[in-house]
Amino acid sequence: MIELLKKYAALIASCGPAGYWPLGMFIGSLVAYPLLWFFTLLGSVAPVLAGWLVVLLLVVGIGSVLLVLGDQQVPLVADKVVGLMLAHVAIPLTFKLMVLSYLGFYGVRWVAPLIISRFVHCDIHEKLGLWCVLISSLVAGVVVNLLLQAALWVGR
Repeated sequence: MIELLKKYAALIASCGPAGYWPLGMFIGSLVAYPLLWFFTLLGSVAPVLAGWLVVLLLVVGIGSVLLVLGDQQVPLVADKVVGLMLAHVAIPLTFKLMVLSYLGFYGVRWVAPLIISRFVHCDIHEKLGLWCVLISSLVAGVVVNLLLQAALWVGR
C-alpha cells in the first residue's frame, strides 16, 4: 500500500511526464497557469467549490512532495506549481503579470537562500536539508505575491 501511495505521489510531484522533460522543472511548473485559469473560471460560477479545490490541490501537491522528498529519481515540480499558484492569490491573470510572476518566482528561489545564508552565517541548505526545496518554493510564492500586490497598488 505504501509503495502504491509513493508511486502516485511521485506522479503528482513530478507533474506527470512534464517533470522528466529537459528543463522539466521550468516547463513543468507552467502547469500552474492552466490550473489558475480553470480555478478562476470555476470561481466565477462556484466560488466555494473552487476555493476548496484549490486548498485540496495545495495539500495534495505539498503532501506528494513530502512523500517523495529525498528520492533522487523523482524530479520535484509540484512544489513549484504550488509556489506559482501562491504567487497569484488575488492577482489578475494577465500575460504581463504571469510572466513577471514566473521570472520573479525563480529569481526569488535562486536569491533567497544566498541572502539568508549571508545573515544567518550558515549554509541554509545544510541546516534545512531537503526541506529547503519545499520551503523555498512556498516562500518565493508568497514574496512574489506581495511584490505584485505592491506593484499593482502603486500602479493604480
